[in-house]
This record gives sequence, structure tokens and C-alpha cells, in this order.
Amino acid sequence: MSREVEVLVVDDGEDADALGLCLTAREFQAHIAGTLTSAQHMLDEHVQCVVCGSLDDRSVTELVATLGRYDAPVVYVYEDDVAAITALDSGAAATVPRGDPTDDWGDHLAATVDNLVRNQPESASHATLASAALDELRDIFFVFDLDGNFLRWNRKLTAVTGYSDREIREMRPTDFFPADEHEKIENAIGRVVMQGKAMETARMQTKAGEERPHEFTAALLGDGERQVICGIGRDIRDRRRREAELEAQADRLETLNRVNDVIRRVTSALVRTDSREEIEETLCDQFADADPYEFAWVGEYDPESGRVEPTAWAGDGPDYLEDRPAAVARQEDDVTAATAVRERSVKFAQNIAEDPVANAWRRAALDHGYESAAAIPLVYDDVVYGCLCVYAPQPFAFEALERTVLAELGETVGHAIRAAETRKALVTDTRTELTFAVTDPDEFLVQIAHETDATLELTGTVSNPDGSVSELFAVRGEALDDLDELVETAPAQVEILAERDAESLVRVVVDGDSVVETIADVGGSVRTVRVSDGECRIVADVPTDTAVSRVLERVSAVLEVELLSQREVERGTRTDVGYRADIEQSLTDRQREVLEMAYRAGFFDWPRETSGDQMADLLGVTPPTFHQHIRVAERKLLDSLFEGDDTHST
Repeated sequence: MSREVEVLVVDDGEDADALGLCLTAREFQAHIAGTLTSAQHMLDEHVQCVVCGSLDDRSVTELVATLGRYDAPVVYVYEDDVAAITALDSGAAATVPRGDPTDDWGDHLAATVDNLVRNQPESASHATLASAALDELRDIFFVFDLDGNFLRWNRKLTAVTGYSDREIREMRPTDFFPADEHEKIENAIGRVVMQGKAMETARMQTKAGEERPHEFTAALLGDGERQVICGIGRDIRDRRRREAELEAQADRLETLNRVNDVIRRVTSALVRTDSREEIEETLCDQFADADPYEFAWVGEYDPESGRVEPTAWAGDGPDYLEDRPAAVARQEDDVTAATAVRERSVKFAQNIAEDPVANAWRRAALDHGYESAAAIPLVYDDVVYGCLCVYAPQPFAFEALERTVLAELGETVGHAIRAAETRKALVTDTRTELTFAVTDPDEFLVQIAHETDATLELTGTVSNPDGSVSELFAVRGEALDDLDELVETAPAQVEILAERDAESLVRVVVDGDSVVETIADVGGSVRTVRVSDGECRIVADVPTDTAVSRVLERVSAVLEVELLSQREVERGTRTDVGYRADIEQSLTDRQREVLEMAYRAGFFDWPRETSGDQMADLLGVTPPTFHQHIRVAERKLLDSLFEGDDTHST
């Protein structure tokens, strides 16, 4: 019958081969070892019986006792009765006198082996169960003697390393590790021998050359005569990934706290500043003082040179501003502060030494010790007020969360600058007067200028509840006869509010960005919009320290214009600023809208050009509602004039 039994034959030379052929012929799976050492390497849980004869360099006692330490029973083939008795005393399970393997003696040997395998004692069965249990472990299990010979291991070791059982028998513990880990492993084995146990982490190397970190725990075991080292190895890649995730999470939290601290200090400082200059200086100071940043500067974009010119800076490295390369033709992937301004988005160079976006200014930055940088446009309501550039002495200094927060900071600072410029515009007397010519042929005012001899003049603007702006124009001249036809064909929403003997009042509704709002964004105001002699011109005032190129850029984004002139002028205040502010504060947005619309439409003229019913219809309200708004607004105006009291707030 077919036998699934593996037998290890241990004998000298030709005798070993003869025994092996004898067992193989009788359908055993025979393995041959010519020395005791090689036999120990080949013994594992798959060997179910050992057949041994004499070895010239080993005594019967040593041979049988050594082989008997394993789970497989030992059959000793003896030459004389003394050897048989000695073998049985040393632990052999059975003895067979040596005979001719080619005759019936071979059947006797096969029957002895088969009987032992089929009737192993309960302890051997337990050993088999133990081996099966070890194979089910998720960790590597191993046993080797103090000479480094592997005695036992589980299937996990072969599965992880890729080595076969036969290869492992010939290996030493350090063979499973790269050369730079050998000393660590040898020291760990030494600690096990000296201290009884040890733990070590090392990179285990597979047969294919892959390295996997493992944590090894080993202990020294022995029965007085023999000592071995037994241990397990656990793959710690998943644990290291979890640890890395926790560390990254902690780093993100630290970054968030650090950035929030910077933002808090910047925001707190912005509240106390009164001018754009102070805002820019404060911004640079706060970032230069915060880790991990080292240098910060703020600049204003000059469209003529294509550069952002510094206006404030702080930290270690102001010489860098002088070493920045001049504006030259850039490669497509180059990124500068000007790129952030033009695209209105935050730009980063996380690794200046290698990032292609830093080609233009890499050398200057590295010479000053900068490894990463950020350019944050200072934007509010789609208006760019400048750019903040921040530098750090190490690469990848700007985490994803930090990049998001810095983008939001750019909007906060942009709002603060706009508020400062607006305040400055209210109190300063010296202004820059700019005159623009509107060149857009599709603009309604330009069409009137080209098609008629009429004169149009802006008399006021009103903000509508839906966010649009109503621009009110007085129309005079020969165009009055053709005004209805011009209104019907106008490219914008145009409405005739009132018609008088010498002029008409026309409302033009601007749904998108208007020139009036754009000028206000830079701290200025529109003085006049006038159409005459075939031209449409806009005259505006802006603060004297506002870059004219920036104003032209803003206005050109809204309307096609040409800058005709600029000059410094002295503007006297028409009314007391505080008085006007009190009035504006006392009126609601709706009351001011109704009051100004009525004023512009001639409701307060004598004789009255527009009736109350007409005004109500124009505003889309009932006549009583219109008159209520007018009366309340008038009362507030008179209170401010005679009493200085704004207690009437309804």
C-alpha cells in the first residue's frame, strides 16, 4: 500500500544509501543524512521516524540520545547485542539487527517503522498537535541552539521569508537580516544567553531582498544538559503605520495651534492699526516672530514692471529683497509673488532646492537659507491690495491645513486695508485726481456720445437692495427728442425717471461691478461722469499714496478706459465729517435709498417734478409706505440739524 510517511535515515556512507533505497522501494519517503549535524538540520515536524545505524565519529549513546530529543521515534539498526541494549537505554523506540536490505530483512525494517508510526504514544500525538498550533500563529516562531542551528520553526517563517525548510536548516539567525543589522542581532542573542531573555527590533530580509520591520522576543530554555533559544517575531509594519498616523495627527494639531496663534495675534493687531502702512508692518512683524517662519515682506504689484515691489518687511534676511532677480521672461512653470497677485491665489514652493516653480529666484532664496516659501495675495471683494511673502528655513514648512488658513488670512488683511483706505479718504484733503476716457463702444453712455450731441452728467448713485447700483444722469441737449428710442435699444437696464423742460433724469442700473464701487475699493470716489462733445469722461479722486497703476488696473477690469491725466488737488470738505457721519448712521439703508431717489427725481423741487404716487410706483411700494419713509427720514435730518439727536430710529 502507499504510505505518506517521511523517514530520516542516518548512517555511514553506502549503508545509508542502502537503507534509503530499501525504504523507498517499500513506498516510504526517505531522506538521507551522513552526519549527526546534517540530521539535526533535516529533522522537523514532517519527519515521522528516524532510522539510524552507526557513525564512526559518534557513540551509540550520543547518536540515539541526540536524535531522540525530537518528536520522531528512533529505530536503531545494530551490529551486536551490546549496541542494541545501549540504544534502548539511550531512548531508542525499537532496534533491528542489520541485515541485507534487498531481501526479507527489508520487509522486517519496513514493518517496524510502519508499526511505530501507526502506534505513536500519546505524547507524540500531543507534539503533533503542538506543531499544528504553532503553524497557526500569526507571528514567526523559531528555536535554535547556541551554535545557531535552527531546530524548529513554524510555517510563518517560510511564508514570510520565502526560504524552504531545507534552506532554513542550513541557515544561521543573522542570515535573515541585512548586513547592517547583523551586529544588532548578535548582541540580542548575547543578551538572551546572559540575561535569559531579550527584545529587539530589526529589519528582516526576505529571500527576494524585501525588508520588513519585525519585533523579536526571545528566551533561553534548557533542561540542564541542553540549552536552546526560543522566540517569536512580529511584523510591526501596521503598528508603525498607526504610529505614523498618530504622529502626523499630532503634528497637524500642533500646526493648527501654531497657525491659529499667529492668526489671532495678527487679527488682534489689525484691530488697533489705523493705516495701511501700519497693517503691512504689523503683518510682517507677526510672521517673522512666529515659528517656523524666518522672514516676511509685503509688496504692491506694479503692472508696468510685472513685479511686486516691497513696501514693508521684517525678520532675518532683508538683503534677499535686493538679490531678487529683475523681471525677465519666465518659464511656464515659474511662480513668483506677481503670479499670486495676477491669479489671486496662494502659491507655495515647498522645496525650493528642487521645486521647478522656484527656478527664477531659487539661487537668491537658497543663498539666504530659505528652503520653502509662500506668496499670499491680500484680496478682498476680488480686489488685490498686495502680496504677503513668507519664508521658512526648512522644506515642507506649509502643511495643507496651514495653506487653507493662510488663504483666509489674505482676505482678512485685504478687508482691513480697504477699511483703512476708506477711513483715510474721509479725512484727507489732498487727493490725486484721475481723468479717464471710456473707450468701450458697447457702453450706453458712449453710444449716446457718438450718436447725439446730448450732454449727460452723473448726479448721484444709489445702492439697490438686490446688490445692483443705480446711476442717475441728467440728460440735456438735442438727444431729448430721441431719448425714448435710445432707452429702448440700450444694452443696459435704462429707465427715464423724469422729464423736464430742459433736461431729463435717467437711471442706469449696473448689475455687475461698477466704476463707482471699484474706485471706492481703493479708497477713492467718483467726482463726475460726463458725456459731451462725443466723449465720455470719468473724473475720480483717490488717496495720494495710492498707486495710479493699481487704480487703472482695477477700473480696466470693469470698463474699457484710457487714463487721460492725473494731478494733485486740494479738496475742501463740503460739510463737517462728523455731522455727515451722524446723519448717515441715523438713517436705515432703505430710508436713505428712498430719500436720495426722491431727491434725485425732483420730488423736493418746486414745482414738483415727480409726484408721491410716481415715486411709490418707481420704488415698487404703496404711496403710504413711501410717504412714511420720507417723513421718518426728514425727521431724522431735522433732529441732526437742530437737536444733534438720533433717538428717532423707526
